Amino acid sequence: LFQSEKLVPSELQAFAPPSVVTQSKETLLDFGRTHGSVVLKSLHGAQSKEVVLTRFSTPSQRKAALQAAGRLGMVRGPIFAQPY
Repeated sequence: LFQSEKLVPSELQAFAPPSVVTQSKETLLDFGRTHGSVVLKSLHGAQSKEVVLTRFSTPSQRKAALQAAGRLGMVRGPIFAQPY
């Protein structure tokens, strides 16, 4: 079974920053509101080609973040998010 290298830190939670793997808009919005600036990553991207820095402070930033998540494939599967 294939496991994205982005999920390995979840096995070492004491040493990793907070993170979430989600396909839920509500979960992503809650995480973004809590942390402010968030890096979104595709679970299937490589070489930093599918990494986006997003902000969640204003309604327009939250809308842009959800659009970025959609471009990263959140409609097809979960994405990975970490605070920046």
